[in-house]
Amino acid sequence: IDGPQSLNISLRMLSLRDLTQLYGQQDKRPEILSESLSVLPGNSTLDKLQKLYSSRHYGLRPSNPKSWDKVDKPKAIALCFVIVDELFHEKLWRNWIDTVSIGKQNYSVNIYIHAKYPNKITSPWVRERTLDTTFSPDWNSPEVIRAMLSVLQKAMTVEDNCHRFIFLTESCIPIYTLDEVGTKLFQEDYSWLNAFHVPQSKWEAAACFQSVDSSMIPSEAVWKAVPGWIALTRKHAEEIIALSLYGDRLGLDDLVLAWGPGGQYSEEKGGVFAPEEVYFPTMLALLGYLRPEEKSSSSSSSSSSSGSFSEVKIQSVNYAEFVKRGDPNPRTFPRLTSDLVHTIRATGALFARKFPKGSITVSEWMDSVIGSATNEKNKPNNNHHPFIQNNKHFRHHQGMSDHSHYNRDQQMDNNSRRSHHYHSNQDRWKEMDSVPRKHRLDDN
Repeated sequence: IDGPQSLNISLRMLSLRDLTQLYGQQDKRPEILSESLSVLPGNSTLDKLQKLYSSRHYGLRPSNPKSWDKVDKPKAIALCFVIVDELFHEKLWRNWIDTVSIGKQNYSVNIYIHAKYPNKITSPWVRERTLDTTFSPDWNSPEVIRAMLSVLQKAMTVEDNCHRFIFLTESCIPIYTLDEVGTKLFQEDYSWLNAFHVPQSKWEAAACFQSVDSSMIPSEAVWKAVPGWIALTRKHAEEIIALSLYGDRLGLDDLVLAWGPGGQYSEEKGGVFAPEEVYFPTMLALLGYLRPEEKSSSSSSSSSSSGSFSEVKIQSVNYAEFVKRGDPNPRTFPRLTSDLVHTIRATGALFARKFPKGSITVSEWMDSVIGSATNEKNKPNNNHHPFIQNNKHFRHHQGMSDHSHYNRDQQMDNNSRRSHHYHSNQDRWKEMDSVPRKHRLDDN
């Protein structure tokens, strides 16, 4: 059997009956793991996962249900936030999401939030989108995994037609408009994560890879992604939820326990450093979507220089900059500039962190992001950009007066008005930053 030594070892651990079943099913696609499936074969959690890992790496992967191809609604994206008690850039996210109400509605977006301290949330808009329960995750604790799983499960339960799930933190911002993000995410039916299975240092090998409990998780299945805030397709999300939250129905122990005893990480206590960076890639490897024997391939439709594995784009969806490898936290950016937008976009990422509270306004975001897009496209006429047109839409709903701008525009001749139109809309957005927004029906 071709493949890495670890896969050969795992196959040799199987019985003749197991191997016969594997070979007999090699041309058949397995069912998607779900809460409704029966107990996985095997005598222990490790045995069951070893057999799952071997069968998925040797055989075919599950197909998407045909019903998923018959969705007439706009393609849905779920933004799954894990925060402390505040969404730093709430105003930006609200305006970014509301661009779906302008023009063709190709994509819909909803926000789901897990907060460490939900009772401390002061924003009604954030509170409405926050889970009632909390796992109170500490920094670098396995509870971060549980928080991510809970908000993912909530998004999947509410939106049965949603097919992209993006993990984000309170310091994240979008680097493209919603329509641009949707176009890139749905270009291929891939999850996005910058995953790898070979540690880059001895410290990483010990703190991240070897710290996963090998009495539960096959060591050859351990992968890591940096950063850990990734994008998942619905199929991948469903199977991860099945393994993680319905493991008892599959005959599995609580897999998150393999990432540590709980609470904030320390070398003395043990556990996995940056557990979320290791958990989700490892689940995808167990399910056969990350295979070490597969070489990266650069397809014509992929913008990632690293190429793609089967159903996984080896690409960070969320940009984070570390001063040096192994740093516990990424760099914090004091503001967003056009140059920084160009830098982030060059990596292929669609979102970015860390931007602290107060570091960027809506108008500054528009100047940097939409302005950068204008420059990249040789300055086309951007007057009808949804994010700009949405400004007038908001004013109409909030009863704001455009008379000052209208009178100023009336004093211009036609040529002058055309040349000033883009900057006029920029001025309006700058005013919007200081105007409280009222709730709208489509906020929900």
